[in-house]
Amino acid sequence: MASRGLYYASGTILKKFPSDGNVFVTKMLDQGGQVLYQKSENGEPKVPEYKDVAVLGITEKYGPKSGRIGVYGDSNCLDSAHMKKDCFWMLTQILSDLSLSNSNDQSNSLELQKWSDIMASENGIYLGNDALRLERNQLHR
Repeated sequence: MASRGLYYASGTILKKFPSDGNVFVTKMLDQGGQVLYQKSENGEPKVPEYKDVAVLGITEKYGPKSGRIGVYGDSNCLDSAHMKKDCFWMLTQILSDLSLSNSNDQSNSLELQKWSDIMASENGIYLGNDALRLERNQLHR
């Protein structure tokens, strides 16, 4: 999948996922974090850094309500109003993998890795910062 290239305009990363699910991990720059956290703890400007993040996941559940689910963090690639580079090929590949392959073969064509293996690895992936609430906001939890 990385060889085809994707334009990830805006979206979210996978912070949690079923341990037996498979995810696509890539290096990305957190531009939102750059804006929100412009300075480091000592007041110096923060240097932008690329981090490994999960942006696509596929999982399969067995039982009376079984099925397969694919999740991608940026819908702009399918939205013609914001489309910079279409990703219909990715949608086609996900649907093909979800409908034709068994769970053990899913990671081959999309270059996916098992979530539990990534979380257990020494380096892991970046899971983002927890959202901060604004002072004196009136939103109820």
